[in-house]
Amino acid sequence: MGSGLSGNVSWDDYSSSSNGYTAKTDGFGFSFSSRNGRFVTNNLSVGFDAQWNESETETNYGSLDQYNENKRLGFIGLWSRYYFPFIRTGWAIFPEFSIGYASYNSIFD
Repeated sequence: MGSGLSGNVSWDDYSSSSNGYTAKTDGFGFSFSSRNGRFVTNNLSVGFDAQWNESETETNYGSLDQYNENKRLGFIGLWSRYYFPFIRTGWAIFPEFSIGYASYNSIFD
């Protein structure tokens, strides 16, 4: 049986200029992913996958306008891989099939 856990945290803070206007962007985001599985026969593995991503960004165009964007993505499901090994190398390639439920929400104001 194998399992994995990964995640990240990010911050955005940058400015850009175009046609005499300057935009300043600030943001924050994070993601989390867990993939667990096991081999059921030679070269065939099946498992469970859970993912969560969120980000929030604010862009300010000086006195002109300000925009906020919030994104949220969640996924839960099952996956399967079949490994095609290269002879005597320890390497393999694999196609992967996944099925599950995803929820995505984006708010831009």
